[in-house]
This record gives sequence, structure tokens and C-alpha cells, in this order.
Amino acid sequence: FKYLRIPSFSEYYFPLTGCLFMLLIASFIYNLANGGGNTVKKQRSKTILLWMTLFSVPGFFSGGANSAIILLTFAVPLSFFIGDFLFRIRRIKITNTLLVMLLICAAVILAGELALL
Repeated sequence: FKYLRIPSFSEYYFPLTGCLFMLLIASFIYNLANGGGNTVKKQRSKTILLWMTLFSVPGFFSGGANSAIILLTFAVPLSFFIGDFLFRIRRIKITNTLLVMLLICAAVILAGELALL
């Protein structure tokens, strides 16, 4: 525990991190309310991804962690949970709005990395 620190975040990553965190919480709540899936295979894969997410949390507070490394660490479980959530809500306008928000956040990060902002 003595090597755990607060990660350093770039201000360009705050919108994307906030959107992904809210979508992850919404997808967890949706999965708890509607069950893990209709087959044992889906339930097991979601359980494995949930454990992967939980075991990745100490990496969030490891020394030298920055915003890009944190997003890469959580990319696989986030993509499956959020992708399944977006597929299951089945409202095209809401899904498209959320995807556009994520693309705008990614564009802000790209513009910040290329020093356009």
C-alpha cells in the first residue's frame, strides 16, 4: 500500500473519463436489474470481466499511472459492459447521442495531444 498514489490526469481526459464512468455505473445497474444475461456463457463472461475490472482498480492508484494508462487498463471490460448496455437499451436516439458524446470526448483528447487546443 505504500506505493499507491493519486494518478495524474490531463485535463483533456476528464470529459471522456467522466462519460465512461457514468456509462459503466449505468451498465452495472442495468445488469443488476435485468440479470447478467440469458445464458450461462454470458453470465460467466460478465462475471470474469467484473473481476477483471475489480482487480484492475489497484493499478489505478499505482505509481506513475496517468490518464492514458488508466484508460488502456480498463478498455476491455469497459468496452464489453458499455457495449452490451448500449445494445440492450434499444433506443436509437439515446444510443447515438451517447456515442456522439464519446466521439467528441475522443476528439478533444486528440486535439489536446496534437496541441490544437
